[in-house]
Amino acid sequence: MKSFTYYQPTQIVFGNGGVNDVGELVATLGRRCLLVTGSPDSPPSFRKLFDAIKENLKNADITVEHFTGVIPNPTTDVVSAGAEMAKAFKADVILGVGGGSSMDTAKAIAVEATHTGTAWDYRWCSETQPTERTLPIVAIPTTAGTGSEVTQVAVLTNPKEKDTSAIYNDIIYPKIAIVDPELTLTVPSSVTSQTGFDVFTHAFESFLHPNASPFIEILAKKAITLVAENLPKVVKDGDNLESRECMALASTLAGLCIAHAGVTLPHGIGMTISGYCPKVPHGVALAVVYPEFTRYTYPFAPSKFADIGRLLDPSLENEPDEIAAESFCEIIDEFMKEINMWLDLESFGVTKEEIELIADHSQVLPDYKNNPRVATRDEIYEILMRSFSRK
Repeated sequence: MKSFTYYQPTQIVFGNGGVNDVGELVATLGRRCLLVTGSPDSPPSFRKLFDAIKENLKNADITVEHFTGVIPNPTTDVVSAGAEMAKAFKADVILGVGGGSSMDTAKAIAVEATHTGTAWDYRWCSETQPTERTLPIVAIPTTAGTGSEVTQVAVLTNPKEKDTSAIYNDIIYPKIAIVDPELTLTVPSSVTSQTGFDVFTHAFESFLHPNASPFIEILAKKAITLVAENLPKVVKDGDNLESRECMALASTLAGLCIAHAGVTLPHGIGMTISGYCPKVPHGVALAVVYPEFTRYTYPFAPSKFADIGRLLDPSLENEPDEIAAESFCEIIDEFMKEINMWLDLESFGVTKEEIELIADHSQVLPDYKNNPRVATRDEIYEILMRSFSRK
């Protein structure tokens, strides 16, 4: 059996109503809390949530300042604005509430507010890395998607360089993650689809990753099963609390997977798409390339693809790996159609000129090297061009 090490410093508080303990939990880390969120005006239900959280914090004798500048695919400018507020306020704990963008922004603020330069200076590829001065982070996801509440990653975009990269350091693991499935009940169907598909990709790509351990394979398979069984249900009926609970669990499990293994080719391409085309949501950037990615990759990892193919379709149990692996591609195609994620780049305004630039820079991040089949620049370009228009 493969040897492995598993490290997870995040206290996970999972369950409906968990957000009601936010004051008590944050108080274990600090008394001056910067709340980091998107705008409280969209959707309106967010204002009610944010007000309730602030009231809960104040009842625990915690002083609160509220940064509401988070945007999808958060930029270095957004992080700097939040860090300036944190420094002026003398925050001693950062609370990120929202989707992956809010939690990643909170992590980056916790770094920039306590270090020289900007968060961009502390990316995974930088010689200088965050230190113990980094402020403690609490994360509360309101979507079942990124799993950022349990990872050591903060993705951010530098608009001047048209580059998306990440801080990757154990110091930015949230100290506490409050996973309250009830907070996802108001998520629109389209966002549910996009973030839910992201959960699947995290689990599946971690399963493929060379760093996957027997423990991660168990978590990944459980997350994939939960997504397959429950994402179509919540896309059709967002009030299905039981399936929302299952998706929240799947998201956290998949987050644990990427924290200890990682992602592969689709995420390297998808993050580059976001860098050049911020209008394309992260889940969409993954979905548009997945049909081509699976067909490009499965012959180089037939046993892995076959394992998940049989998990999703037990009728493949007695089929040889090559057939079960190829069938997996069709299974995922149909699954994507069922959850309204059968998408292409053209529909989101990506031009063929931008595809050239995306292909040129999709090897900047190391994710592509973790794929069972390592793609060249030209092969990435072909994948993108075949993903341009899809009927």
